[in-house]
Amino acid sequence: MKPEDLQSFIERLDIMKRWALGERARLHESRPRHAPDVDASAPFPSSAGEIEDVTTFAAVKVRRPTLQDIEQALQRISLGLYAICLDCERVVARERMLIEPAAIRCHACQFRLAR
Repeated sequence: MKPEDLQSFIERLDIMKRWALGERARLHESRPRHAPDVDASAPFPSSAGEIEDVTTFAAVKVRRPTLQDIEQALQRISLGLYAICLDCERVVARERMLIEPAAIRCHACQFRLAR
């Protein structure tokens, strides 16, 4: 992965982390004690100005990353393991990382896992 791409993903993950922390705080303040947690399948806001051709991966359902997913992605970056598939150890396509910056598997391995 190019250094400028990696920096872009770091910034994007940081935005996602700050958003998730803010959302969690807002929900905690406004939620009655008996209310359920937020729906994890709700769409995650994308970073402004980033439009890419990701039609190859459009058929894969993407869930909103949790705060833990985001923190683990940032940890993988510090270890030099970001965008390396957890299962096959191949490089995860940039297009997949644009769709799901906290992804830990390549498209093929994620598809096999989902079957």
